[in-house]
Amino acid sequence: MTWTKRLSSQLNDPQDSMWDWLDEDDLEPQRGFPWWTLLLTGAAVAGAVWLARQRSDEIKELAVERLIEQPAAGQSFLKLEEGLQSGGEALVERIERASDNERNRERLRHIIGIERWGRARVQSAVLHRPWVMDEHHDYKPPKDKSLSELAEILAEQRRRTAALAHTLHENPPRLNEKVPHNGLGPLSVRGWLRYLQYHADVESRKLLP
Repeated sequence: MTWTKRLSSQLNDPQDSMWDWLDEDDLEPQRGFPWWTLLLTGAAVAGAVWLARQRSDEIKELAVERLIEQPAAGQSFLKLEEGLQSGGEALVERIERASDNERNRERLRHIIGIERWGRARVQSAVLHRPWVMDEHHDYKPPKDKSLSELAEILAEQRRRTAALAHTLHENPPRLNEKVPHNGLGPLSVRGWLRYLQYHADVESRKLLP
């Protein structure tokens, strides 16, 4: 499971279903059966899960703010471009040390899919092009690509993302422009560029030698 999915994962809320297994006859006192204890335990569990879900949302928002938005807010688009370029060089070095196996290839396909999907999302929004709330899976390269071929594709995609940052420097978006992320919620344009760099950096560290 990727870090983005962990950030955006939700706990099921049992409050609506905790009573489903009880009917009216179950609410009648039964000799020797501690039904009040059972009901109180169920209520306590439901309350604990509800609190955990609320805390999960708070943790996700805090992580997005600390790891993505705050670092990006203090950087110009040219600085973000430099970060994407240097990050791309680090990606190449990690891939060169990785084995050409199915797990590593799938990891690179995922990184490439997110890179292309995220860049397309930002381009559509800031250029006011039509877009849909799609997923990154359609942006992955074919499964028959070798590790070296995927490395070339990723390097090219990173160059295009860096070029987008340069374009945004020359034609800045509106100050408060927000672009929705499927799991993390609305991100600033700078936040999106930071997210793409951060995501690829974290995921590429999982490549196996």
